[in-house]
Parts: sequence; C-alpha cells; structure tokens
Amino acid sequence: MSSGEGLPIPSLTLTSHPGEEPDGSPILLDQVGITHFSISVADVNALAEELLSKGVEPAGPRESFVDAEGNFRYIYVRDPNGILIQFDNGGSG
Repeated sequence: MSSGEGLPIPSLTLTSHPGEEPDGSPILLDQVGITHFSISVADVNALAEELLSKGVEPAGPRESFVDAEGNFRYIYVRDPNGILIQFDNGGSG
C-alpha cells in the first residue's frame, strides 16, 4: 500500500482463529515479546472518559494516568484476550 505521494502507509494485520481458545496468558511488561500496542489519538482525555463511561476497566489506577488537573495523559486498557492497549495524545484523529 502507498499514499498518493508514493509513501508507504503503515498497516497492522490482526487475525483470529474462530473456535480456537487462546493458549496461555498475555505476557507482562518485563517479559520478552510484544507487551502492548500503543495508539495515538487526537484527544485521549475524551476517549478515556468515553471508555470508562461504557464500563471499560482501566489497567491500573486512574491516578497513574492523569496529570495534576485530572486530565488523562494516556490510558491503558485490556482487550478481551487480556492484551494491553495504550492510548495517548498525538494523533490527528
């Protein structure tokens, strides 16, 4: 894939195998391998509040994700398989 300017467009392919149960546990931050995905969004504070309002549990205490004013700097959540996903500011939308 490339943009109209011939630049490559990053992509990530995720697959699942219906009917197969995961074997094992998600790896932890201090283990070898991919420990989490990080996704930059335009407004992490709005996204975090939306996730929390929909019952998504943060992967840690709220205090560790917010600044002195109570705004989210980033947030970690877990996907249905327990994999960490980090959202932070920096994206354009």
